[in-house]
Amino acid sequence: MAATASACLFTAPINMPPTIQIVSPLVISRGQPATFTATVADDQSQAPDVSWARTDGTCPDAGDRTQWPASRTSITMFTVDGSMTKAPFCVWAVATDSHGAARAANFAATPTNHAPTAAIDVVSPTQPPYSFLSQFVLAAHTNDVDMDSLTVNWNLGAKPVGSQAMIAACDGKPKDQFTCLAADVPGDYRVDLTAADASDKGTASVSLTVLADALPCIDVTMPDYASGPQVHLLASDGSGAADTTIDNFSVLRVLDDLDGWPSDSSQLHFTWSTARNTDPLVFVGIGGATFPLPTLSFRIGDKERVRVEIADRNNSKEIQDALTGCNDQDACVAPASRAFGNRAGCLLRVTWNVEYR
Repeated sequence: MAATASACLFTAPINMPPTIQIVSPLVISRGQPATFTATVADDQSQAPDVSWARTDGTCPDAGDRTQWPASRTSITMFTVDGSMTKAPFCVWAVATDSHGAARAANFAATPTNHAPTAAIDVVSPTQPPYSFLSQFVLAAHTNDVDMDSLTVNWNLGAKPVGSQAMIAACDGKPKDQFTCLAADVPGDYRVDLTAADASDKGTASVSLTVLADALPCIDVTMPDYASGPQVHLLASDGSGAADTTIDNFSVLRVLDDLDGWPSDSSQLHFTWSTARNTDPLVFVGIGGATFPLPTLSFRIGDKERVRVEIADRNNSKEIQDALTGCNDQDACVAPASRAFGNRAGCLLRVTWNVEYR
């Protein structure tokens, strides 16, 4: 019987390259770091090396080995610095097993631009209500999380009818950080701010309501007009001569939003009038804050009225209307809506009553 021959074929297992997938952050922001993770698996339970790279622009075919990074590490995470995330870029990852089998993946990243933010701070005056002819200093507060350079612009978006006001650079301050506005009429002003990067912008506005010029207030006098009739003693030797030669009546302090006394009286007007006994008041003149009244002409029993009325640069009509409404009263109180700081009892007129004994 003839012998039968048999043969066996032995084959080595085929090594398959690892699988790899890149997991990206949910949001990739311009100018901010971005960390990517590689998910790697190998059928032969080997621990593949992972190589990373970043290239500018869009991603080419992952199968193009000329684009593959060469260096191998065991790190499965890769962070792109914020300085390299300002434009589209590609992240590469290559998994290589111990037999040299490799597979690559890439991820095309288009960073998201964040619009800049803008806000306006009123540096001065420190708080409303803003008085007539206020001089405003405004500060810009801008930010860009992408760390882009910003172009900052100011604009006067609205102003009252008749206003000639304009925004201007503030002396000694950077013009992109500060602007100044000199209000010239009462009403509402609006200043706008724009902070722009290459593709987006942030805006802010501030509304400034400027009051009408307040009426001035006579605040302190000498002698105190409200303390009752002033008594001036004359000589008792029968001659009738006064014991002094001059009585001084003074306004020691005036409150106002533009002019004050004694700090500034450049635009204040003090109108003085006098009357002896029952005579009508006679206008003496517009002068300073002190009125000297000679006493040598007075005799025991004489009575004198000394009156001062106050006005400033812009309120002549309103003050005259108020004074007219007061008739001949010794004190005249300004309308509450126009009084300085809505100050109760804001006086436009005071009258001293002097009796000589």
